[in-house]
Amino acid sequence: MQIVYRAPVIVARIDTTDYLTVFLWFAAAGLLTLAGFYAVAAVRKWALRRDAVATFTLQDLRDMRTRGEISDREFATLRAQLLAQVDATPERRADDAGDVHAAGDDRP
Repeated sequence: MQIVYRAPVIVARIDTTDYLTVFLWFAAAGLLTLAGFYAVAAVRKWALRRDAVATFTLQDLRDMRTRGEISDREFATLRAQLLAQVDATPERRADDAGDVHAAGDDRP
């Protein structure tokens, strides 16, 4: 006669509430993941804004001088800087075909 040792078999009784709990945890993890992706996209969009630099027009400078926010000397300095920026940008012209070329460009 041979004696065979059998390990006790543990049968787990799974209740439907366990399935519901697991489902809810996975759903919560999925929602947190989606919220994280949305937050990253929003921060990235905010960081890549192109209009982050404040620009002034000549009229803005005149208004600031009129209100007394800047002196005449500051106005003259800022005006010269603003005009230098405008002169540094290439002038553009549109031909009849609707293409835009830099000024002085003799392309057809």
